[in-house]
Amino acid sequence: MNDQSLTAPADADPTAASPASVAVDRPDRPRPNRSVGMTSKVSGALRRMNPVFDRELRQRSRNGRSLVVMIVFLLLALGVAYLSYLGETANQSIDPFSVLSQSVGRTMFEWVMILELVLLLFVVPGLSAGAITGERDRQTLIPLQVTMVGPTGIFLGKVLSSSSFVLLLIVASTPIMAVAYLLGGITIPQVLTSMMALIMIGFLLAVIGVACSSLTRGTAASTLFAYGFSLLITIGTLVAFGAMMITYISFVNDDFNAPPKWMALPFSLNPFVALAAPAGDINDNFTSPWPLSGIKQAMLEWDRGGGNGGINEAAVGDDWFGLKLWLYCMAGLGSLSLLMAWRGIRRLRTPAEVVRQ
Repeated sequence: MNDQSLTAPADADPTAASPASVAVDRPDRPRPNRSVGMTSKVSGALRRMNPVFDRELRQRSRNGRSLVVMIVFLLLALGVAYLSYLGETANQSIDPFSVLSQSVGRTMFEWVMILELVLLLFVVPGLSAGAITGERDRQTLIPLQVTMVGPTGIFLGKVLSSSSFVLLLIVASTPIMAVAYLLGGITIPQVLTSMMALIMIGFLLAVIGVACSSLTRGTAASTLFAYGFSLLITIGTLVAFGAMMITYISFVNDDFNAPPKWMALPFSLNPFVALAAPAGDINDNFTSPWPLSGIKQAMLEWDRGGGNGGINEAAVGDDWFGLKLWLYCMAGLGSLSLLMAWRGIRRLRTPAEVVRQ
């Protein structure tokens, strides 16, 4: 046998492996985790959009209190839906899914919407009232103010973090709304517009809460002011309307002419009226306890008869003072929120920015 066939070439690397051994001994490459990649992309997009929002969203998702609030929220909504169903079908001897299904669905839908609005009025001010004062207490507000985010970015990041939790709560209650829809009495556009109204009300409440947190120095004071604004736009509008009616009756005392229509304008700030505009129904005889339909009916009745109209006269149309009722409500709440946001953003400016202006 030739000796050259048994020896390797002089320039060959003795440590190099043959192609066959490389193909056999090379370990498999780990496949990329696409879910982790998508999460990092979303996080990166949020960080580029608003780093304050990204940080707040991470902290809120890691907090166990948010999960407890969501569970309690859903349990209360489910309990109200079940009680409204029992209350509607308790004294009926016929099958509720044949004759009373529409009434049951409407009752369940409106009472669940009322509960969600009440819970938002209690939850959102508590979530947003400590947004800025918490940073001030931790002594992290000044380092945050000197970053490139700016006062507007800080304010919007805090508002978006609070309203995103509101969005999560409302979306989580979608199965209950689906049950009410299957029973009848409501339509998909009514469900969607009502949920959008709740989201907008929650966003506006978050704006007011963050503004109160920016304008005050302590968390206790900001929480007090935030809940005070919630009471002002709910009970305060009713008190203002009652005071105007008492003043009109006491000083004008006109038995022939009805009170002027503009006296009902304070209700444009009321979140219950804002929710009743898309969720209420004015085409039925109101034999069932439908709270949102009753509120909507009262507003339209006032517009039709100047405060002295009839239910049958208001049974057609959805306009209030010539425009849609929900437009007045969103304009009133939006104007109040813009005013509070303007004051809150001005308070977040650094002293150097104030001096330059």
